[in-house]
Amino acid sequence: MFDSIFVYKITYTRNIFLIIYIYYIYIIIMPGDTRKLFYFYNKYHLGDNILNLKFLYNVRRVLLDNNIHIKYYYDTAYIYNTLTELQQFVDPDTLTLDDIKNNVPGSIELWQGNSIDGINSHTFDIFYNYLYKKIVKHLDISIEPIHTSIWQDEPHLLELYDRLDSKYKNIDILILNNRGQSGQYNNTDELNALCIYLHTKFNIVVTQHISNDIQCTSSDKLTIQDYGAISTHCKYIISVFSGTNSCLFNSVTKESVIKWFMLSVTNHTITSVDCKFTNNISEIKTYFDSL
Repeated sequence: MFDSIFVYKITYTRNIFLIIYIYYIYIIIMPGDTRKLFYFYNKYHLGDNILNLKFLYNVRRVLLDNNIHIKYYYDTAYIYNTLTELQQFVDPDTLTLDDIKNNVPGSIELWQGNSIDGINSHTFDIFYNYLYKKIVKHLDISIEPIHTSIWQDEPHLLELYDRLDSKYKNIDILILNNRGQSGQYNNTDELNALCIYLHTKFNIVVTQHISNDIQCTSSDKLTIQDYGAISTHCKYIISVFSGTNSCLFNSVTKESVIKWFMLSVTNHTITSVDCKFTNNISEIKTYFDSL
């Protein structure tokens, strides 16, 4: 009997010391997550998400310096919101992606459909300057070192360009001929006919296959970020106004592009480059015939 009591006391004492040891290790030596957490969400489509994420990626060093981590919620069920595209703009040290179904109360919506101080996304480049400033204000960090223009400084695009196959380099016209979604321009037959015509006069690259004679990014499974890299060295751009444009908005492309035709059925504008919104293919053909 006394042996049993003695063993019990030893076991009990050992367990008490074990509990104290665990407390010391995990509470004192390894404290809990002390990062400042912020929550953002967008319940819509690929372009919205990329334009949000690439800004947050570009300020990742500022986020690290300020001990900030972001949970970003998006619609995982939307077919084009693929991790192949989105994870290129995620630094796991500063941002975590999560399903919109797990969104938390108080999370801030980042969507171009919400006007800011009376500015809406129809003035596209101006609106995103306001949106990025709103993000900085919410994060309560100094705006001084942060570039809030839609034309972000993205040196990694030049590194990516250097790694591209030579067939994607020094082209005349980059043509994003994807079919528009969500009420966007979707007359791809007319656009593809223009591509075939321009191919006879210029060095072009398209993003959706037309013929084996025309270089196409989909044959190499290039991503939207790759489109951005190609755009840094092209003279002209023709694109459907959709999410595939997201990485073309960078500071190098802003300086290099001579003329940009944005195929659209809306009345958006971009005033910081020579960009014409139109749904008139003949107008585009006339311009290139004049060169």
